[in-house]
Amino acid sequence: MLWTFGKGKERISFGRHPEANVLVVVRGRDQLREYHFPDASALHVFQSDMEAFLRKTGWTLLEFHPERRKRDRDRRRVPRLKDRRRFWVDATAVEEIDQPADSEAKAGSKG
Repeated sequence: MLWTFGKGKERISFGRHPEANVLVVVRGRDQLREYHFPDASALHVFQSDMEAFLRKTGWTLLEFHPERRKRDRDRRRVPRLKDRRRFWVDATAVEEIDQPADSEAKAGSKG
C-alpha cells in the first residue's frame, strides 16, 4: 500500500511491508528512510500517529494505492490444468489458417 501526502509543492509518500514490519518513507526524490518495528501493531500505531501529525500540520492526502494482490491466494501454489493451451494458439489450428483455401490456390496458379 502507498500513501502520498502533499503540502504546497512538497510530497511525502510512505508504504508498508507488513510481512517484514517495515514502513518506508520517501520525501522528495532522494530522501528515503525505513522504520523497522517489532510487530505489525507497532507499525500501525506509528503510521496512524504519522498520518495524524501530517494532517494537523497542513498536509493533505493526495493519493492512496491499496494492495491489489490477495495474500490468501498465491497463484504459484495452485495446481495448473493439464492443457492450458487455447484453441486459437493450437498448432493444428494455425496450420489450417496458414494454408490457402482451394479457390485461392486455383486463382493463384492461373495468373
